[in-house]
Formats: sequence, C-alpha cells, structure tokens
Amino acid sequence: MDRQPVGECEQLAVQSIYVITEEGEAVQSLSLGNFKADEALLGGFMSAIQSFSKKVSGNTLEQLSTGDYLMLVTREAGYLLVTVHDRDDPNAMTRHGMIWAEFKKQVKEGVNEQLMAKLKRAAQMPLGGAERASEWAKKML
Repeated sequence: MDRQPVGECEQLAVQSIYVITEEGEAVQSLSLGNFKADEALLGGFMSAIQSFSKKVSGNTLEQLSTGDYLMLVTREAGYLLVTVHDRDDPNAMTRHGMIWAEFKKQVKEGVNEQLMAKLKRAAQMPLGGAERASEWAKKML
C-alpha cells in the first residue's frame, strides 16, 4: 500500500481520481498509488452501474468495494467524480469530501489539467485532528 506519513501518524493515500461524464467517458484521471484501471472500461462501468442503481432503487451508487479498494462516487455538474482509496482507509470519506469540495468550486472553469492538479493537492492535504476524530466517531456510532 502507498502510505504517506503526516505528522506523527501515517495516513493512507488516495489511490486514484477519475472524472467521468454521465455518459461514461473518462475525461481526466490521476493515479496517485497502486490502483490502475482501463479508463474506458471504468467509465462505462460506472455510468452503467449508476443508471442501474437509479432504476432499481431510485438512488445513485455512492460507494463500491472491490478487492483491496473502495471507490467513492459523487455526481456534480454532469460528471461523476470517482475517488479510489485503500479499502481500510479510515479517512476515505473525509478525503473524498475534500476532493469533491475542490471539484465543486473549480469545475465551472473546465475539466482540465489545472483542475486535476488542484484535486491532487486536495487529495494530499494532511488531515487535521478534527477530521480524524470525526471519521473515528462515524465508525464508532
């Protein structure tokens, strides 16, 4: 696993970030760790499973676990923002939220390399004590 030391404790890294159109085209991706996927296959799969989930339950898929990885998905401005985390990352939801917040602020400027650089910075931003405590509390309650 790709780990980044932050302060006195280690935190698991975001493995990858994908920006996919609702039609299934992966328009941008960023690999930060060991997770590798065929972008066309992942884009089509995520679009199809979102459509299926919406038809079956009325809601879209928000997370998917596969093997050693957890994929978190958010819809925003006609795109699916997919972040891939180590399955046992206790801060995955917080990190996804930080990346999504940056995406939401910047997407109106276009999905391009500059956006991906900002998402990379958000993914690598150290978590403060409040964020780690919040994640711990969510798991315990």
